[in-house]
Amino acid sequence: MPEKLEKELNLQKIFIDFAILLNERFSNPSDELNQISEDTIRYLFFYACTQNGIKPNEIDLEEKRTFDCTGSEELELDMHIKENAIIPSIAIEFKYHRQEGSTQAKFDWAGNLIRDFNRLKKSKCSEKRLSVYVASPQMQNEYKKRTDWGAFMNELMSFPEGEKRKFSLPSEASATFREKTKLAKNSTEYFTETDIVCRFSKELASGNNDKEKFALRIFEIL
Repeated sequence: MPEKLEKELNLQKIFIDFAILLNERFSNPSDELNQISEDTIRYLFFYACTQNGIKPNEIDLEEKRTFDCTGSEELELDMHIKENAIIPSIAIEFKYHRQEGSTQAKFDWAGNLIRDFNRLKKSKCSEKRLSVYVASPQMQNEYKKRTDWGAFMNELMSFPEGEKRKFSLPSEASATFREKTKLAKNSTEYFTETDIVCRFSKELASGNNDKEKFALRIFEIL
């Protein structure tokens, strides 16, 4: 088997194992869901990597000086999997959007996800650039309620695994929302048209609620 294909299959196995771990965690009683943080999700991905042969010392967290853009000195990459024998080198950003205590899920949080896409385009440390995104049922409902930007996010969340599409900021995006997609505070580089592949798509448990599901999406930014 060609090495490149073998590494792609190994990466897909990590995605599957990660989704299983995440589903187990989200299957806990609803009152325990508030204890799950973005760091929890990142750790579970780290664990799935190590269970599939990636050595802990081949993974860096919060790595600096990995982005090629103005203001990059203030930016940190969530996870960098260095070149290894199992999978390609990967730059990864994680986002987890859910209700936090009494703070309701907010639609404009999606701007932070798009900013991750923008930053990953400027990553200079890896062969692949991935965005790992988990959205609560409340956040998904926010997208469905919107009549302006909602269509963009609904398409992003629903396009089929393995498919590649071009995404750009819709004309309806407000100045405030557009501002959130900037690479950094001192940057003037906003999100522009980008090719994105949905590498993995899975609906996850939501505590004791059988009707609503958390959504896991893994996007590759080209």
